[in-house]
Amino acid sequence: MDLQQMIRELAISDSSNSESVGDEFDKISYTVKTVLQSSKEQAFSDHLTQFIAKKESEIEKMCNFHYQEFVQSVEQLLKVRLGTAHLKTKIMSLNSEMQDAGTKIIEKKKEIIDYRRILLNVELAMECVQTCLVVLDVANKINSQIEKGKHYSALRMLDDLQTTHLPRIIEYAFAKEMEHFIPIQRENIREAVLKEIRNWLGTVNEKTRAVGKAALNISERRELKRLENIVTHGHSISLDFIANEDMDVFDVASEHIDFKPLYKCIHIHDVLGKRSKFIEQFEGHRGTQADLLFESNFSINSDDLKGFEIYLQDAVGFFIMEAVIMSSTQNFRSRTTVEHLWEISSDKLNRIVIEGLQGCQNPEAFFAIKQSLSAYVHTLQGYGYAVEKLQTLILSLFDRHIELTKMACCEQIIETIEDDDCTPVIVENMEEYQTILGTIRFEDKIPNNAVFPRALAFSKTVPDCCYLIKAYVNGFYRFSNGFDQHHSEMDDLLKKSLEGILINTVGASLSRKMGECGLGECIQILVNGEYFRVAVAELELIFTEKKGTSKGHVSLQASKFYVDFRGVCEKRIANLVTNKIEEILNSSAHYEWNSNAAHPTPSPYLQDIANFLNSLMMSELSILSSGGKQNIYQTVMHRLAESLNNLLVSKSGKKICPHFVDTFAKDIQFLENFIACLDNSSHIDDIFLELRQTTTFLLSDSYEQFLNPETRNRNYNRINPSNLAILLEKIKPEASFMVGLTAAQKARVKSIDFVTKQLREHPSRNVSSV
Repeated sequence: MDLQQMIRELAISDSSNSESVGDEFDKISYTVKTVLQSSKEQAFSDHLTQFIAKKESEIEKMCNFHYQEFVQSVEQLLKVRLGTAHLKTKIMSLNSEMQDAGTKIIEKKKEIIDYRRILLNVELAMECVQTCLVVLDVANKINSQIEKGKHYSALRMLDDLQTTHLPRIIEYAFAKEMEHFIPIQRENIREAVLKEIRNWLGTVNEKTRAVGKAALNISERRELKRLENIVTHGHSISLDFIANEDMDVFDVASEHIDFKPLYKCIHIHDVLGKRSKFIEQFEGHRGTQADLLFESNFSINSDDLKGFEIYLQDAVGFFIMEAVIMSSTQNFRSRTTVEHLWEISSDKLNRIVIEGLQGCQNPEAFFAIKQSLSAYVHTLQGYGYAVEKLQTLILSLFDRHIELTKMACCEQIIETIEDDDCTPVIVENMEEYQTILGTIRFEDKIPNNAVFPRALAFSKTVPDCCYLIKAYVNGFYRFSNGFDQHHSEMDDLLKKSLEGILINTVGASLSRKMGECGLGECIQILVNGEYFRVAVAELELIFTEKKGTSKGHVSLQASKFYVDFRGVCEKRIANLVTNKIEEILNSSAHYEWNSNAAHPTPSPYLQDIANFLNSLMMSELSILSSGGKQNIYQTVMHRLAESLNNLLVSKSGKKICPHFVDTFAKDIQFLENFIACLDNSSHIDDIFLELRQTTTFLLSDSYEQFLNPETRNRNYNRINPSNLAILLEKIKPEASFMVGLTAAQKARVKSIDFVTKQLREHPSRNVSSV
C-alpha cells in the first residue's frame, strides 16, 4: 500500500460539502482501518508528520510572501475595531432607548390586549346573553301560545327549542332547568287540550239530541217528498235525488258541532306519541255516555211517545257522532267498539218496543212507532249501520198493525152488515152521490141534472163496507211505506188479507144474514153481492197496475167467490119462493080424491101460485138477470113438481078416481102452459112431463101397454114404476057394501093386479129408460 498516496487523497478531499462528509469519513475510516490491518501505524505516522511539515513550510513561504498585505490588513482591522467599538456604544445607547420605548410599547400592548380580551369577553357574554334571551323569549312565546290555545304551534316551538336553541347554551346551568321545563310544558299542553276536549265532549253531550232531531227531521222530509212525488207522478224517486235538494244528513253534525277540537287533540297526541292513551280515554268517555244512553228509562205509552222519541233522538245523535268521527279520522275510533254499542242499542230498542206494545190494541200507536223507527232506520242506515234487526222489528209491528186493523175492519164490516135494513140507498143530492162514487165505481152514472132524492140499487152495506176496505188498504200502504225492498211481499200480504176480508168476513156475513132474512132482504143481498164483485174487480185492477200490466192480470179468489155467491143467493131466493109456494100448497091445495066429475078449470091455488110468481118477477125479482130468473123458475118448478108428485103418490091410503086424475091433469096442463109463456123456458118445459105421462097413463084404457117396452119407452119413459104401482093400487076400483063391481070394473081390477104384480116382481126390468 502506498501510504503517501493515501495521505494525498485525504488531503485533497473536500470537506466543505456537507453531503460528502459521510463519504470522507468513510475514506478516513477505511484508511485508518487499512493502516491498522497492515500494522504500519508508525510508518503512516512518519509519513503524516513529513506531510504536515511540508505543508507548514509551504504556509510559511506563503505568509512571508504576503506579510505587507497582512500588516495593512491588521491595521485596517484595528481601525475597524475602533469603529466597531464606537458603533457598539451607539448601538448600546440606541438599544437602551429602544428598550425603554419597547417597554412602554409592550405595556401599552398589554393594556390593549387586556382591553381586547375584555372586549371579546364582553362580546361573548353579550352573545351568550342574547342566545339565552332568544331561548327565554321562545319559552315565553311557548307560554303565550299555550295561553292562546295554539297548542300545536307551542309544541313545534318546544321541539325547535329542544333541537336548535338549547344545544347552544347547554353549558349553562339554567339550560338544565330548561331541559326539565320542556317535558313539563308538553304535559301542560296535553292537559290543556284534554281540558278542551272534555269541554268539547260536554258540548257534544248537550247537542247530541239536537243533532239526532235534525237528522230525523231531514229523513222525514225526504220521505214526505217521496210520497208527494208518488201522489203527483205515480212513481217514486230515489232518496239520493231528493238528498240533492236538501241538507245532507252528514252535514247535520257539522252544523251543530265543531269537530276541530277533537282533530286538534288527536293531532297533539300524535305529536306527543300518546295517541293510544288518548284513544283509551276517549273510548272510556264515549262508553260512559253510551251507558247513560242505554240506561235511560222510558216506557212506550200509546197516548204519549215523547220519551220514546227523545230516546231515538239521543241514539241517532250519538251514533251520527260516532260515524262522523270514524269517517273523518284514521285508526282512532274502533269500528268494532261502535258496532258493539250499536248492537246493544238495537237490542234494547227491540226489547222495549216489544214489551211496550204487548197487549196494545191501538193500531195508530203501532203506526206512530213505525214512523219513528223508520226515520231512525233510514237515518242510521245512511251512516253504514246494520239495521236488519230493526227492520225485522218494524215488520213484526207491521204484522201486528195489519192484524189489529183487519180485526177492527172486520168487526165494523160485520156490524155494518148486521145493522143493514137491506133497503136501497136513497141519495139526497149530488154531493152524497159523489161521496158514494168515491167508495165504489159502478156503471150507473147519474147526470148532473138528475132529480134527487134518488134510489140506488144497493143498500148502505156496499158503500160502507167498501169505504172500510179502502180505509184498510190505505192504512196498509200507509204503514208499508218505506219497505220498497219488500214491495212484492207487501202486495201479496195485502192480497191475502183482502181475500180473507172479502170472503171470510163480508161474504160470510152476507151469507149468515141471508140465512136469517126474508125474500126481499135476500134479493137486496144478492144485488149487494153483485156490487161487491164490482169492488173486487176494481181491486184486481189496482193490483194489476201496481204489479205491472206486462206481468198479466192479477185475479182474486174473491171474484170467483162472488160469482158463486150469486148462485147461493139465487138458490136461497128460490128456496124462499119455494117455501112460499109450499105454504100455498099446504094451505090451499085441496083435491076431491073421489069426485063425481072433473073440474072444468085449473085449481085456484095454482092460479094463486102463478099470480104470485108473475108478481114477484115483476117486482122484487125484476132486478135479477134473465139467467137468475130462469134459475129461480127452474128451482121453483122442480120443487112444485116434486110436491105435486109427492101429493099424488102419498102413501096415506087415499083412493083416487079418474075424475080426480082428469082434474089433476088439467092442473098439470095449466102449469105447462104457464111455463110455455115464460121467456127462454126450453130448459124447464119438461119438468112436469112425468106427471103428464102419469095422468095420461092413469086415464088410458089399457094398463098392460106399460109392460110393452116399446110403448113404455115411447109414451111413458119418465114414469117411475114404483110410484106407478102405488097409483094403480089407489085408482083400482073397489066394491062397496051395497054395490058390487061391474064387469068392466072387474076387468080393470084384473088388469091393474096383473100390471102391479109384474111391476113388483120385476122392478129392475121395469125401470124406464129415458
